[in-house]
Amino acid sequence: MITKVLIVDDNADMQTSIEDCFSYDDDIQIVGLAHNKKLAIELLEEFKPNLILLSESFQGEQSLEIISQFKEIDPATCIIIMLMFAPTTYRQQAINKGVHGFVQYTKIYSDLLPEIRKVLSTIPCK
Repeated sequence: MITKVLIVDDNADMQTSIEDCFSYDDDIQIVGLAHNKKLAIELLEEFKPNLILLSESFQGEQSLEIISQFKEIDPATCIIIMLMFAPTTYRQQAINKGVHGFVQYTKIYSDLLPEIRKVLSTIPCK
């Protein structure tokens, strides 16, 4: 089964780096790259991804607010937050909003694919 992924990050270089993580993975398809909230919502509605990779701080807005909007549109979409550093309270708030996993930017190349596989194997995502 192909996993459709939407990357939501306002840093174009980071989007490219994340996209590179999937260059040799045939069962993951990047369906969109969003650099702002409006585009992210449009791509979510159009492509209905299985998974959203979301920057912890997106366009100066806390990702917790954006997560709620994503979940209103499509509650079955899994979300993994990419972060630099986040205290336990932030992680718990994100989980309470519906986030399924976390990966640090500093370990994106080594940890992103395993985290995606873990989330998809343990969580009933669409």
